[in-house]
Amino acid sequence: MRHEPIEKYKLELNDLKPEYTSNYKKIACPSCHTDVPADNININDKIAKCNHCHAVFPFHKEVASFLTKEKIKQEIIRPEGIDIFHFKDDLDITIQQPFSIPEVLSSVFSTIFALLFTIIFLASGKLPIILPAIFWGLSFISFVNLANRSRYKVYLNIDNRFLSIKWRPKKLKKDQHFPIQEIDQLYIKNVGGLITIFMIVNSMAGQKHIQLISGIDSLSKARYLEQEIENHLGIQDRHVPEESA
Repeated sequence: MRHEPIEKYKLELNDLKPEYTSNYKKIACPSCHTDVPADNININDKIAKCNHCHAVFPFHKEVASFLTKEKIKQEIIRPEGIDIFHFKDDLDITIQQPFSIPEVLSSVFSTIFALLFTIIFLASGKLPIILPAIFWGLSFISFVNLANRSRYKVYLNIDNRFLSIKWRPKKLKKDQHFPIQEIDQLYIKNVGGLITIFMIVNSMAGQKHIQLISGIDSLSKARYLEQEIENHLGIQDRHVPEESA
């Protein structure tokens, strides 16, 4: 019985070569596409001159993109308590409505005054009973409101025109709508111990820093919201002087 040589069934494997990534960038003239020598590049002013066609041009975008690729930034995974939904060019984010300082203070002080007026009423009998009754009623309403916090949501929507934020059930805060082409940057700031997301808006009246969401209960949630909004709008994250969290 004849056997075919086993060699014909062997596969030839190519030598594996390590891949090298370059940590440098050459600046090319946008007019004639000739590489510009380092002597003709002003690093501080981000201006270069081409020896071939004598064109002068800025190259700050090339440097920015190069630095962005070199900088490794850890992506934040979606924390519990944030629902996010992408549909075509729209982004919908739903989060638990943060506690506000007035809500907490009303619960605390209404209970304190209710106890105080009750003690005075029982001790003296001269205080109208309506006063402790009013404050006990306010205390009851405040604690019922806190107990029903699971129904209170913040709805943030981004479409091809606006970033909209709505608070439901509707509170004293009005619905807000911002043209996306005016949004320059988002950042996080600690305001009175509360984690707050701010948004820099470049409007016709000038640049404004607008408080978007305040009282977020964790820094990871705030970072995730900042990350997802900036990614959806194509905004490159950068540090701003006001950022503190």
